[in-house]
Amino acid sequence: MQTKGEAITIQNVKDGAVLDALSIEMQRVLKNILDPNTDKGAKRKLKLELIFSYNEENNTLSIVHKIGSTLSSIKPIQVLALIGKDIRGNVEASEILTQAGLFDKGTGKVIAISKED
Repeated sequence: MQTKGEAITIQNVKDGAVLDALSIEMQRVLKNILDPNTDKGAKRKLKLELIFSYNEENNTLSIVHKIGSTLSSIKPIQVLALIGKDIRGNVEASEILTQAGLFDKGTGKVIAISKED
C-alpha cells in the first residue's frame, strides 16, 4: 500500500492492482501453453501498457494500465465424412470413424476385439 508522500512505483500503483492484473494474465498465458489443444510452437505475448496523461497545469497525473495477451488458438480439427442422399432425397453426412487403437502400430495385428452383448 502506498503511504502519503511515497513515490509511485509499479509495485504500489493502485495498491498493487497493476501487478495483480499482470499476474492473472500471465496465468492465462501459462494455461494456454499447457492446453493440449493449442499449437505448442506458437509464441504467446503478454503486454503491459501504461498510459500517462496530465492536465494543463502539469500538477495532476492520470495513469491508465492496459494488460492483455496474445494466446495460441485452438488447433484445427479435421473430420472425414461421407456425404450423399437417402432414399427420400434428403442430404446426409456421416463421420468416418477411425479404427485407431484396434491395431498394433508395429505389427498391424488386431490388439483386441470386444463383443457387445
